[in-house]
Amino acid sequence: MSDGGWDRIPADVFLNILLRIPLRPRRRLRLVCRHWHDIIDERAPEPRACAKVLAFSNDGGRHRAYVIDDLTRGGCA
Repeated sequence: MSDGGWDRIPADVFLNILLRIPLRPRRRLRLVCRHWHDIIDERAPEPRACAKVLAFSNDGGRHRAYVIDDLTRGGCA
């Protein structure tokens, strides 16, 4: 079965096109066919979000919330 010509485009060119598409529409494009799904999952993975700690404090009736981000790791691992 042919993908309408998309199967003849080199994977690196196709990947370059996909990387120019915003993340949410690119996620939907994974549903087009198995070929697109595989290329997007293997070569254009979604960036992973870093987990942050949310801490609450109650000091003498003053309620505070803090978001703690680990800047020493240099990004998500």
